[in-house]
Amino acid sequence: MVAVEPLAYRTIIGNALQGLRPRVEVVVVESDALLVEVACLRPGLVISGFSRPSGSSEIAWIEFRPYNKALASVMSRGAV
Repeated sequence: MVAVEPLAYRTIIGNALQGLRPRVEVVVVESDALLVEVACLRPGLVISGFSRPSGSSEIAWIEFRPYNKALASVMSRGAV
């Protein structure tokens, strides 16, 4: 699941992932809908500008903020 701002970033990242892994379902969502979509779909991986919410430690989460100094952090099963 990709929910990165701005729209161009999430679209390009989603399209690139789909192209590289055509058998993997890639869902691109607006940041405002992220928490609802995560609760409904329970994805294996989320790429987002938000930190992983509590209670979702089983989801691999990439926190990507392209305009901040620290560009990304990757969390898997509670560990960075």
